[in-house]
Amino acid sequence: MATRVRGNRPGDHRTSAGRVETIEDLADRDLHIGVISNVDDEAGREMLAQFGVREQFDSITTSEEVGRTKPDPDLFETALEKAGVSPERSLMIGDRYEHDVKGAAEVGMHGVAFGAEDGPAVSYRVVSPLEMVEIIGAGEQ
Repeated sequence: MATRVRGNRPGDHRTSAGRVETIEDLADRDLHIGVISNVDDEAGREMLAQFGVREQFDSITTSEEVGRTKPDPDLFETALEKAGVSPERSLMIGDRYEHDVKGAAEVGMHGVAFGAEDGPAVSYRVVSPLEMVEIIGAGEQ
């Protein structure tokens, strides 16, 4: 969910409608909310702070920290260790099929395609981040 939407200028990052609200809603639940990103540590934290959601995340796992980039399993496994959760109880929301959705699925996580192309690793497809609340709500019941 913390993936960025690129604007027309380099460095121009904007959130799509519903991302901040979804992050806030999920952070209010008894869930571990984390970020897995190929950006460096400082850039990732700055981006989340820019949108006022940095404090909503329990963990941030970056390629700089792990020394690998998505779709390398080490990045996803490190994030799972931080969360203290098994892969089958985890969702990875991503906008790139090969790096995000398929990479997560290869370690046993459920892949959620948000703007990513379709493929066999897609467990869920969303067009709005707000749909994540419904998916996670159904899994909590």
